[in-house]
Amino acid sequence: MKTEIKIENISKSFDTQQVLDHITMDFQRGYIHLLNGNNGCGKSTMLKIMYGLMIPDEGTVYWNAKDIEKSRNEYLNHIGIVTADDRSLYHKLSAYENLYYIGRIQNIPKKELDERIVSLLDRLHLKNDKTLVENFSTGMKKKVMVARAFLNDPDIIFADEVMNGLDKDTCMIVEDMLQEHVQNGNTVFLVSHTGIHNTNHVKNYLIEEGKIKNVESFEEISEG
Repeated sequence: MKTEIKIENISKSFDTQQVLDHITMDFQRGYIHLLNGNNGCGKSTMLKIMYGLMIPDEGTVYWNAKDIEKSRNEYLNHIGIVTADDRSLYHKLSAYENLYYIGRIQNIPKKELDERIVSLLDRLHLKNDKTLVENFSTGMKKKVMVARAFLNDPDIIFADEVMNGLDKDTCMIVEDMLQEHVQNGNTVFLVSHTGIHNTNHVKNYLIEEGKIKNVESFEEISEG
């Protein structure tokens, strides 16, 4: 499989605490890359650096051999993001309106955009009505963020604790969506403290003491 993302010499500190310490690693496409570790170990920090929200103190993130800071606009067109909280949603808009607004920014043609939105809302069991997101439950808001991440048919999806707030049935739907995504040759980076049930096409990583290493399974992460 071809390398999708390469991180080179990545370091990040907050005050006197170094959470990432000169990390270099290649991540291949076609996999769910599951990042785990104890609270505060740097999982979410690593994810934010990889999708460009946070700048590392040192090092570079490469996408298809391109520095993401030097090809930011192109890179953003090829990624989808599920953040750990719902602050990125437009709370005074409906689910459909949230997705339509983002889709137009992404220059998705109107007819195609409408079809994608209706399909995603249907798959995630979200009603296509005028209810404002501010009135949604935590799980419903997370569904909107999942739909938004898939909206532009991205090469890479970054998801931070995507299962939090979702019921069991929806978790399985989201897992199926992520699996289909990587089986189509794309890539997922997932931060999750609970892991996922379907471990096909999953590579596991443990972040501790500023370093990252491959591990065989989520059980090994949990035991560590």
